[in-house]
Order: sequence, then C-alpha cells, then structure tokens
Amino acid sequence: MLNIKAPDFILPDQNNKPFRLYDNLEKPLVLFFYPRDNSFVCTKQVCIYNDFYDLPNGANFNIAGISTDGVLSHHEFSLKYNIKYPLLSDEDKSVSRQYNALNFMGRNKRKIVLINRERIIKFINERVSILYTSLDEIKRIIEIYY
Repeated sequence: MLNIKAPDFILPDQNNKPFRLYDNLEKPLVLFFYPRDNSFVCTKQVCIYNDFYDLPNGANFNIAGISTDGVLSHHEFSLKYNIKYPLLSDEDKSVSRQYNALNFMGRNKRKIVLINRERIIKFINERVSILYTSLDEIKRIIEIYY
C-alpha cells in the first residue's frame, strides 16, 4: 500500500459526525488503527496521542484514530479522557479491511498510516498488539517525510 493513493472513506466520529478522508487532507494525516476503547494499552495510546499537536511540526498535521467500536463507545471514551481529535467508528470493518488493519480475530491491529495532502500513503507501521507507536517515533517519521 506504500506510495499508492489512499482509499477514500466516510466514517462517523465520536459525535456521529461524518468524517471523509479526502475532506480532511488539508494537512497530512496520521491515521492510526487501534483494537478497542477502554482497554489498558489502547487508553494509554489514545491519551498519549492527545499531545500530538504539541509536537514540533504537530500543528502541521492532523490525526485520527479508527477502531471497530461503535459511536457511543467512542463518544463516552472521548469524553472520559478529553480526546481532542476524531475517533472513527468502523463497526462493519470495511475501512479496516481496505487498509489491511484487521488481525486474525477480526479486531484492529495497531497500525499507523501517514497520508499526504496529495492522498498518497507515505508511511505504514504495524506493531505487535501490546505495543504502539510512540509520539517520539511519530515525530521522527514526520521529520523524515516532511
């Protein structure tokens, strides 16, 4: 999938507002897939990514997370942890399938996809289920590609 056009999609965010990928590429997008809301590691990951915009160059990018949890789950999760960016609900797993982000159990893997303004996938990173890409690693990725 590297260096190809990112498949467009529309998914509801935690406020049930439609999020269309191509309408959110006024800046490059760090799109991350994660297994589920309210699990220990996922909560840590999603909360740490709240600091994304504080990174050097972070303001030059957007970030959004995708899991197969429903809108209500995302809504309660984002309120509980004051999440500042879109959490997208892929309940039918169609987008997760398009981006090869499902594991053998049908849940999302941890995966980072960096998409530029021209809709091209510039970077992909997948992690073992208990790990996630740190903010420092995202910062290095941004420095390399932008």
